[in-house]
Amino acid sequence: MALTVWLKAGYTVEVIERLADEAQDELGESVTVEVVDEATAHDGLVELARKGEGPDIATVSFWYLPEYAANGWIAPVAEVDPDIALDRYHPRAVEAMSFDGTLLGVPHTLIGGMLAARRDLLDGAGLAIPRGPEEICAAAAALARPARAGLVARGAPDFPSYGTFNGWAWAKGISLLDAPPDEAAEAIGDLVAALRDHGAPNAAAMGYEEAGAEVRTGRAAMIFDTSGWGNYFEDPARSSVTGRISYSVPWASRAAVQFPYSEGLAVMSWSPSKAAATRFLSWRHDERTLLRECLEQHRFDFPRTDLRDWSRVAEHADELGLGEYLLALAASWDAIALESFPVRTDFTEVGRAIMGAISGAIARTEPDLADGIAQARHRAGLTA
Repeated sequence: MALTVWLKAGYTVEVIERLADEAQDELGESVTVEVVDEATAHDGLVELARKGEGPDIATVSFWYLPEYAANGWIAPVAEVDPDIALDRYHPRAVEAMSFDGTLLGVPHTLIGGMLAARRDLLDGAGLAIPRGPEEICAAAAALARPARAGLVARGAPDFPSYGTFNGWAWAKGISLLDAPPDEAAEAIGDLVAALRDHGAPNAAAMGYEEAGAEVRTGRAAMIFDTSGWGNYFEDPARSSVTGRISYSVPWASRAAVQFPYSEGLAVMSWSPSKAAATRFLSWRHDERTLLRECLEQHRFDFPRTDLRDWSRVAEHADELGLGEYLLALAASWDAIALESFPVRTDFTEVGRAIMGAISGAIARTEPDLADGIAQARHRAGLTA
């Protein structure tokens, strides 16, 4: 029986795509790997799950865990891989991939909020590295040019963008879901204005890949997003700005500006091939696979705390000049406050609703952000 693996598209699963045939040979199992987009990774999986069918293994984002756990769609890791050495993983990753104290996925991603800024452009403008929201927005205005955005971030009207604004507001002590709409709008109004007035022309439609591409190609001076971008920005094969980026974790009045995200591989409860699935997970997290991922893909943000102690990994990081980025990455992990993110079974619907209003404000089609947030909450069933 073939083992079916669904992977959400992204750099964190590239190693599985590339080495799937080798995994199949090593495990002695037929392995079918399918890479799907964000919408299919959730909506398509839910559609199949309601029929009691789907892949044996799937990429699971931490923000889906309440929904999946409530429906019993995931087999707890303790049942399928009781010998996993969890002490090797960053505790935030283990916490993020757990629900009600039960680990549901083996983490392969942990990222926090991070600002990546063109150091050369800041120096040329006589500006220091921005340390918080006010300085970021001021720098965006100073660095913007007709052919270059001062700041980019996710602004597309879908739930993956919600983390940008949720974390920005939470760092100021404001909840986008619970605070009065005028307070919520005020907490993110500076970021909305910076993206609207000093961002890219497509700021209101920008997703993860598009935002990073603006920086990698030199069309943006700064990006606020997750801490996963250093692997790309410092890779000469994929970036035109290597060696010119400064990485930092911005802070506001309450805490670090948040963008927590974690994902991992989960064995689905309906799988008839749980033993084979367990062997696949062991292969994916084997040190040989991780080393190849680091050396061949230049990926250093795998959430294993011992990874950078490996001599070959440390040497490769030095070769690529990743010292500043790796320090900022560690700081972003330690600053993660998982309580900043809403734990809801209806997260996707709520995130889409709120982001519709925010994206509209960036696009200038939503004239009153506070009113837009209030209406979005009502449509999402958050208010009577």
